[in-house]
Amino acid sequence: MSRVLDLIYRIPTAIAWIRACQLSSDQEHQRALQVIDDLPAREREKLGWRLLRLQQHFFLKDDQTVAREAPVLVAEIQAATGLTPDAKRYLGAYLKWLLSYDERGAPLRPDGSFVVENARFEEVDLSKVPSGWKEAFPLRSHPNWPANK
Repeated sequence: MSRVLDLIYRIPTAIAWIRACQLSSDQEHQRALQVIDDLPAREREKLGWRLLRLQQHFFLKDDQTVAREAPVLVAEIQAATGLTPDAKRYLGAYLKWLLSYDERGAPLRPDGSFVVENARFEEVDLSKVPSGWKEAFPLRSHPNWPANK
């Protein structure tokens, strides 16, 4: 019976994920944030949702939130037991890209102190990263990204 209840619980969360990703894709970042914020707290605190939320703040140019939350996420990614080493490198590289995006203007940390360890793109083997992470957080700057070949 608990499997059925678990499935019933996951359906609205999956629909919310699809909705938030679609809104983000349509550049409706404020609305995507609202979808995320409307989730129960236990869902909102999961790594994927927090990364998606941070991504929306990035696109909204909310540098204070990004600068405050990104280092916390980097530490959590590195400590996560449910992620493969390749997924950790990939997500670290994604956050590094997010924080050092050239077209953003001023750096988030003027002293340049923010560093993401093990985030060099060429060290990330895309074939070993789960497709869900690549779809939600595309690292198109990676030299082996399919469109770059």
